[in-house]
Amino acid sequence: MNKNLKEKAIKIQWNYREIKIEWKRKYAHRYIMEKHLWRKLLDDEHIHHKNWIKNDNRIKNLEIISRKEHCKHHAIENGLWKDRKWISPKNKKTKEEIYMIIKLRKKWYLLKEISKELWYSYVTIQKYCNLYFKEILCEKI
Repeated sequence: MNKNLKEKAIKIQWNYREIKIEWKRKYAHRYIMEKHLWRKLLDDEHIHHKNWIKNDNRIKNLEIISRKEHCKHHAIENGLWKDRKWISPKNKKTKEEIYMIIKLRKKWYLLKEISKELWYSYVTIQKYCNLYFKEILCEKI
C-alpha cells in the first residue's frame, strides 16, 4: 500500500479497509485494483482475496472474479457447496435455532427484526419461515 493511500484510510468495516477519495468512500481493495488496471471496475467484477484475509490488499493477493464465482467461493468456505451442488442452509441450522426463529415469528416479530436479533440474513429467516409456515400458524411449538 502506498504512503498516500495509508494517509487516506479512514475506516475498517467488515474487516475491509475503506478510503476516502474526493469526498467519496471506497473499499481499498477495489481502489487498488482499479489503479493497477488503469480503469474502473465493472459492477459485476468482484475482488477476491486469495488468502481470505480481507485487509491484505497486496496486488498478488487480489483477483478479479465474477459475482457468481465470488458467491461460490464463499459458499465453499461456509460449507454450502459440495460436489458442484448447493447444500441447503436448513441443514446448517440446529433445531434450537429453528425453534427460536419460529418462536419469535409467533410473537409477531417482523422478519427484519428476527434477522437483527439472531444475526442471520433476512433471506435465511424468510426461508425458514416459509419452510415452517404450518408450525408458525399452529400452536405445536
